[in-house]
This record gives sequence, C-alpha cells and structure tokens, in this order.
Amino acid sequence: MEQERGGGIGRRTLLQWGVTGVVVAGLSAGTQGVAFAATPSPASGPLSLSPTSGGLTSILVPGASQAVEVPYDLGVTISGGAAGLASGSVLTFEFDPRVYDLTPQATATNGTAALAATGQPATVDTKTGMITATVTLSDAIPAGGTATVIVGHLRPRRYPYDIVRGFDQPEAAVTDHRTKERRSRGLSGRPKTPANEQPWGFEAGVLWQPITWGSGFRSYCAREASVRSTGPGPVPAGYRVRIVADPAVVRSVRVLGAFDGAAVAGSAADLALPGIRGVEWTARSPLAAGRRVRLALAVTVATPRGDLKSIKHPTVELIGPEAHRGAQRTTYLESVVRDDSIYDAETKARFA
Repeated sequence: MEQERGGGIGRRTLLQWGVTGVVVAGLSAGTQGVAFAATPSPASGPLSLSPTSGGLTSILVPGASQAVEVPYDLGVTISGGAAGLASGSVLTFEFDPRVYDLTPQATATNGTAALAATGQPATVDTKTGMITATVTLSDAIPAGGTATVIVGHLRPRRYPYDIVRGFDQPEAAVTDHRTKERRSRGLSGRPKTPANEQPWGFEAGVLWQPITWGSGFRSYCAREASVRSTGPGPVPAGYRVRIVADPAVVRSVRVLGAFDGAAVAGSAADLALPGIRGVEWTARSPLAAGRRVRLALAVTVATPRGDLKSIKHPTVELIGPEAHRGAQRTTYLESVVRDDSIYDAETKARFA
C-alpha cells in the first residue's frame, strides 16, 4: 500500500506549533522524482549547514525506482565560521508530513548547553502539502561555534504504509539576522539501491501438519509453504524458502513441487545445519506482484519415545537475494514460527 501526499500529520502537534493553513510563498511545487542532498546555496562568508548526527534510514519511493536514505532527525547543525551567527537569526525546515512529525518544541544546543529558540507558526503549502517550520534563535552562535537545531523526527512507516509516492526531500535554510546571508541545503541522502529496481516484498504462508506421539505430546512441520509477492515490484529470482523442524520429530522434508497455477522452476537442497531437519528451495524466476507460489512438501516423521528436553520450533522462512535487499520491503511476515509444541510436562500444562 502506498501513501499519497495529503496523509495527515497529528493535529495536536500542528496546533502546538500554531499551524496556519496558508500557501507558503516562494515554495516550489512537489515533483514525482527524488532530489538528493544539495550543495549549500552560493553565498559569501563561511556560514554553513550540515545534517545532524542522528543517523540515516531508508524509505521506499516507487516513483524514483529506489530506496532513499533520509535522516532520522528533522534538524541541522549550523557552523558559524569566522563571523558567527547573530541572535535573532531564523531557521526554516520544509518537509513532507508523511515522512516527519514535528516535536512539541524545537530544541537547540551548543555542545552540551541549551540555546534559547522559539518555534514560530508552521505553515502548510496547500498546493504541495509540504509544511514549513520556522525557528528563531534568541542566542547568537559565536565565531567558530556550532549549534544543532532539531524540530522533528522520522515517522515510523511500517508495512503496508512503508512506501511514499511523490516524495520531496526535506530542506533546511538559515538567514543571519545581522548580515541577511542565507544558506540552504537538502537533507536527503543518496539512493540506496540500484536504479530501476522497484520496491518489492513477500509474505510467508504455511499449512501445518501436526505430529503426535506418546501421551499427549505434539509438534508440527510445514506440509505446504507459500510465498506471496506484495509488490509493487516482483520478488527477484533467487529468493529462497527455508523449512525447518526438530530432528527428534521429523526425519526429512522434501519438496514435491512448486506451483503458481502451473509448475514453477526451482531447486531444492537438504539443509546441512546442526540440530535441525529441513530443506531449502530456491526460485529460478521472479515472482510478479500479487502472485503466490505454493510448495507441496512431503514429511517423514520420527517417533520420539517420550518427552523431550527441548525442541526446535518448526519454521518457514523467506530469504531474499542479497544483491536486491536494498529495495526489499519489511513486511514482518518473512517468517512464520509455530511455538506451541507440547514436548514436556511444562508445555503440556501450558498448551494441552
């Protein structure tokens, strides 16, 4: 699922900043592409801006055919250079409210000391949906000094709301109150994945086969495993489906075939890992968005003599090709685990 522009930012947070619903003069209309971190605007003097040390994370932008790294902090570090920055100087942050949330108050620090800063009424560009937050620094930045100002943080974007269409990078600008010198820069990072690769993801599905023994003991193994492609791009060829179970319960697992209406080409290999029984199937072709591949499995069960000291929980795990993981969506359904096996007195009391 993709979120179009116009997705709401929290009303309470906007009211704390005093948002006004007016068109912001001088802001350009949003584009469907992605602009990456710009160099500082030409200006005389040493005043400069740089991203904060809060780190980068990635968002998925299908219009740009790639994942884009963006800073966690909606903020900037100001270097005053030889002349410093006068008190009363103004910072502005233009940002997409689908990507960032404003904090209740702006924070400004100079090393470990707090600086006085006042947030002004934020404005919404009714044409683009972009928001501009304005901060006035009451304290000066001395010559050779720096200050970090943060007005917001990245919004959590969990699947299926992890794709942003029509993304515009955040931008920060500062204007010196004394000299009127202005510097600006984009805050987005570089593209994270190869060009022309659409975001993709997958979800695992399982049909469990119960395995029973002794007096009320029970575990499971997958009898059928499936892979569903979430899109918008296809799951790349080379994705793997790993099926594992406990060797005390399962002697072997075999792939009888893979099907998506018709047979799907792939190869299977037994897993040679200590303490498990299982098989791993590798697809030879991509899986288009919205399609599902089902793996039919044959399970040979073992017969434990009684209770067990421990058990390996049966699991189905999907593994994407390493070269394409930069564009992979995190669906939180890449693996399915059955953790309600009954194999001793404690688990019998819990699950029987």
